[in-house]
Amino acid sequence: MSLENLTNHIKNFKFQLYQDQQKQADEQEAEDAKDPMKMLEKRTMQSRQEMEEMGNLEDLQESSRTKECVDTIGFLSSTDPHLAQAQRIKMMEDEDDRMARLVS
Repeated sequence: MSLENLTNHIKNFKFQLYQDQQKQADEQEAEDAKDPMKMLEKRTMQSRQEMEEMGNLEDLQESSRTKECVDTIGFLSSTDPHLAQAQRIKMMEDEDDRMARLVS
């Protein structure tokens, strides 16, 4: 048996397996359609899943909005004290330079 034949057999098997699964799912769906309680339960589960997905989406949108207005310098200053001190020193040097220009 060649590799090509083996590949074709595997593809055919997978396709047949997929068709069998679809057929079982369709039969289960038809059985569930006959039972109103099962349909209600299924719709309730779908609704819960949709609400959870909407909550996750809202969380993502909110986190995206907070990232838009992040003060990076403030954040870095609060997380790295050496950076904050370096910024203060730079500001003092700039102020000293400005004062020196005013005096001369």
